[in-house]
Amino acid sequence: MLRAADRLLQLSTALVRAGRVVDLSGLEMSVGRLVAAILDLDPGVGPGLLPFVIGLLASLDRLQAAMLQATLPAEACHDPA
Repeated sequence: MLRAADRLLQLSTALVRAGRVVDLSGLEMSVGRLVAAILDLDPGVGPGLLPFVIGLLASLDRLQAAMLQATLPAEACHDPA
């Protein structure tokens, strides 16, 4: 489930960077199911998932940056110096 979510975020990032519009309406529900599944795990399993969760957060940060870049005017993306 974590890997599938990460692949979805990576694909969405690539599409946004290519100028495509991405519908993320199902993302919140998917994340909710993921969090619920993690909370249901035995306590000893959680620490082993930490690298995957950190990777998922990094993918989410990349998607956010790509979406921000796509919405900024072109002149705001260049360093004025």
